[in-house]
Amino acid sequence: MTPTVLFQDIRRWLGDEVVPYKWATAELVDYYNWTMDDLVRDTHYFDEASTEAIVHETLVAGTPDYAFDERILEIIEARIIGETINLTKYTYAELVALTHQWRFTESVTGTNLSFDATADTIASTDDEITDLSIFTAGEYIEVMGSTSNNETYLIESVTSELITVDNSFNPIPLTEVAGDQVVIKQLYTGTPMRFCTDYRQGYITLSPAPDEAGVLFLTCNRKQLTALTSATISTETIPINAQYHLGLIDGIISKAYLKSMPNTFNIEKSQSHATSWLGTKEKVKRDLIRLHSKNRTAKPHNGCL
Repeated sequence: MTPTVLFQDIRRWLGDEVVPYKWATAELVDYYNWTMDDLVRDTHYFDEASTEAIVHETLVAGTPDYAFDERILEIIEARIIGETINLTKYTYAELVALTHQWRFTESVTGTNLSFDATADTIASTDDEITDLSIFTAGEYIEVMGSTSNNETYLIESVTSELITVDNSFNPIPLTEVAGDQVVIKQLYTGTPMRFCTDYRQGYITLSPAPDEAGVLFLTCNRKQLTALTSATISTETIPINAQYHLGLIDGIISKAYLKSMPNTFNIEKSQSHATSWLGTKEKVKRDLIRLHSKNRTAKPHNGCL
């Protein structure tokens, strides 16, 4: 079934086949997209491991957080291409319990930290004590609280009063006098071994942060790749198995009958179709379980030799 035929059936069920329509096409499209999203959230219908735009994340040295595609509902597995084992999935609370240095190893703060664009340096000045020698050359630092330099930098060399930034790694500091309450944290870097998705909403966070560029490969569960629009009804396809297409009508109509207008609002019909839609989702769940599970029926075998 095509979206065009589906929408004709929807209007027939609604008794809305004559212009002017009681339900605009754009409204029915919104209900369709809601129904598709509701289906895949409840059934995990779309497992994804092949669409590059969704499952590949380009890693940057010294960067622990990566925004993942908004269509992803669940990240099931993650592995850096070239590595032999998957990253272990943790919650943020579990990472904190594992070690307080899961993200940062050292940190300083002060209002006496200045930045020099000419020398590519961060300096500790005046009489306030801010010992920079706790940081390590070759590691990455994250600056926060600065007016112009809230970035991640690669340390080239360090003394107790001066950090020289590697100018081959962008960005480089902009000139800024001391005065802001600046925080500098040294990132925990290496080959990522763990990840979580609840440290920053919409981001996958790696620990340790990668110390070199690479590609992270995800296996995930997602929503439909392309939302339907009024303009694409005649060109898009319905991206689920054809046997469930008619079932979508119940989900769409259950929303349509909640439209608060004369001759459109009908709570009894909305609830009736919502019940039928729930049954369709349960059928999809059962079918997916049958499709993916192992057959464990007891049967004769050759025994042990």
